[in-house]
Amino acid sequence: MKRISKLLCLAICIIMLLTTALTGCDGTTSTKGNSTSGKPISTDATAADAEPPPEPYEVVWYIPGNGTEPDEKLIEQEINKYMKDKINTTVDLVMFNMWGEYDQKVQTIIQSGEKADLFFSCSWLTVYTEIARNGLATEITDEMLEQYAPNIKRVLSGAFLDGPKVGGKRYHLPCNKEIGAQGGVLLNKALVDKYEFDYSNVKTFKDLAPMLQTIKENEPGVYPLDVCSGCNTGPIVSCMANWLDHSFINFPANGTKWVSIFDIPEIVDIFRVTKEFFDAGYMRKDAATVSDVMPDQKAGKVFATVMQLKPGKDKEYSSSTPGIEWIQVGLTDNVIRSGDVTGSMMAIPKTCPKPERVLEFYDYFYHDKELLTMMNYGIENMHYVKVDEKTVDYAPATENGTKSGWKPPYTIWMVGNQFDNYILKGEDPQKYENLIKFNADCKPFKDTMGFLFDKTKCQNSFDSLKAAREDIYQLLLIGAAGDVDAAMAEAMKQWNDAGFQDVLAEYNKQFEAWKASK
Repeated sequence: MKRISKLLCLAICIIMLLTTALTGCDGTTSTKGNSTSGKPISTDATAADAEPPPEPYEVVWYIPGNGTEPDEKLIEQEINKYMKDKINTTVDLVMFNMWGEYDQKVQTIIQSGEKADLFFSCSWLTVYTEIARNGLATEITDEMLEQYAPNIKRVLSGAFLDGPKVGGKRYHLPCNKEIGAQGGVLLNKALVDKYEFDYSNVKTFKDLAPMLQTIKENEPGVYPLDVCSGCNTGPIVSCMANWLDHSFINFPANGTKWVSIFDIPEIVDIFRVTKEFFDAGYMRKDAATVSDVMPDQKAGKVFATVMQLKPGKDKEYSSSTPGIEWIQVGLTDNVIRSGDVTGSMMAIPKTCPKPERVLEFYDYFYHDKELLTMMNYGIENMHYVKVDEKTVDYAPATENGTKSGWKPPYTIWMVGNQFDNYILKGEDPQKYENLIKFNADCKPFKDTMGFLFDKTKCQNSFDSLKAAREDIYQLLLIGAAGDVDAAMAEAMKQWNDAGFQDVLAEYNKQFEAWKASK
C-alpha cells in the first residue's frame, strides 16, 4: 500500500513538471505591453511575468483647419478605442480656425501652462520660431526618437529631420510628404481641349501669353490668369522664380549672401512680365482686393492659376473643384528649401508632462495605416468607402464630400507618413510613387538648409519694414504698380527709411555665424 502511494505521488509530480514545461514552450506567458515598445497591451491577466500596462494618458492635440468639425467627437472615439488597446493612450482633438485664430491661440495656451501635448507648427506661422526660441517646445533628441518613436526616425529623411532645427536643436516632427517644390500653373482642361492648346512648349511664365490672349478674345467672363494678393497659392513671383524665400530679402540662386529682391534679375524679370500681363488684360483688375479665387475656379471662370506644384497636383486640385479638371505645367526647377521642409510639422510643448508618451502615440501615425486613415479620412462607410486596396472615395451620403462631418482628406498634409495613405478616387494611382521619385530628384537650394533668421535681434526695424513693404510691393506682385523701375525705386526708398539696411546686415551676420557653426 505504501509502495502504491509513493508511485502515485511520483506520477503526479511528473505530470506537474511536464505541464509547466509545456506552458513555457507555447508562449502563453510571454511578456506584452511595454509602454514604450509600441506593442499592444497584454490581455493575459494570468501571466505571472507580464508587465503592468502603462498608466492611462490623454494627448491634448491642437490642430488648425476650418474650426471644429461636426464629427470631431466621433473621430476621437474611434481613435481612442483603437489606441487604448495598444498603449493605453487616448486623444482630445482641439481644432481652431487656421486663418483667424490658431497661431495666436496655441501660443497663448502653451505660455499659460494649460494642458497641451501636441500642436501643429510650420515656418509660415509665428508659432514655429517663437515657441522654440522662447524655450516653450520640447527638444526631441535622436535618443528620444530611437526609444519612443523608432518609426518616425525610420521614415523621415535627413533633410526632414535636420531641416527644421532651430539653433541646432530639433523641436518639430514633419509630415512625411513632398520635400521640394516646383513653380508652375494649373490650366483648365476643358478650355485647353476646346482650343487644342499645345502646352508642351511652354517653358517660361512669358510663354503663356498666346494662350492667355486666346482666352481673353474668345471667353468673356473667364479670367485668363487668376491671381490675387491674398491667395493661398502665393503671388506669381514666389512661384516663378528660383529663389530661397518669399520675402523682401532673399538669397539668389547664383549668390553667396542675402540681398534685396530688387537685386535679383530673375525676380525683376517676373515683375516685368506680370505687368505686361496685367496691362494686356489677362489678369483681374481687382486682384489687389480679392482674397479668395476658389469660387471663380469652381465655377469654371478661370483658365490658368499660378501654384506651387508637385506630381499629381492637378488631380489633387481637381478633387477640390468638382466638375473642373486641371492640367499642370511646371515652369521652374525642382528645389528643396527650408520653407518646403518646414511647411507642415508637429511639436510637443515644453509644458507637456510626458513627452515620451506623446512621441509613442504620434509614432503610430508613421506606420499604422488603419490609424492614419481614421485621422485623415474619418470612419469607413460614414465618411469614406474603400474602392480597392489603394483607393478610397467619398461615402455616398456625403455628396462628394460637400456634406461630410469630417471632410476627407482633412489632415492628410499635416499628419504622419503621407505616403502610407490611401489615394482619393480620381487622383493619379501612382501619386505616392511619383512623389517619392520627385523627392529624390529635388536638389537643395544652395547651402542654406536649416538656416532660420532670428528677427528678434532687430525687431523694431523688422516690424517697421514689414509695415512699409505692403504698399507698392503688393502692386508689383500683381502687375498693377505702373512703371516697374520707378515702383521698385520708390519701394526701396520706403524700405530704407524703415530700416531695411539694418535688417539686411543682420541677415548676413546671422547667416555667416550659422555657416561657421556647421
